Amino acid sequence: MINIHPKTYNEALRLSRCTELKMYVPKITDYMIEEMYHFISDNHNNIIVINGRNMANPNGVVLFIDADGNEVKNYFVEVSSYLNKIKIGASVYHVQRYEYSYSD
Repeated sequence: MINIHPKTYNEALRLSRCTELKMYVPKITDYMIEEMYHFISDNHNNIIVINGRNMANPNGVVLFIDADGNEVKNYFVEVSSYLNKIKIGASVYHVQRYEYSYSD
């Protein structure tokens, strides 16, 4: 159970963005969601980037990137097959999915 009680609209929006990750990262834990929420709340320039699967990495990876662009922490996670990348911050929420084209 997530133990965060937002007091402002921006805090509620940040929490909503973090909890929406369960759609793309089904096995993400509440602890990780809380950790991400606090990380992007600590500095409005901190961001979380979740990269989808690729040939080099069969799982996805969650990267905690600080305001200076340094990778502070990472977690390897199982992500949905259609996910390419997610970027979350105090003022950004961007989901990039793989585009598939089918031909006859």
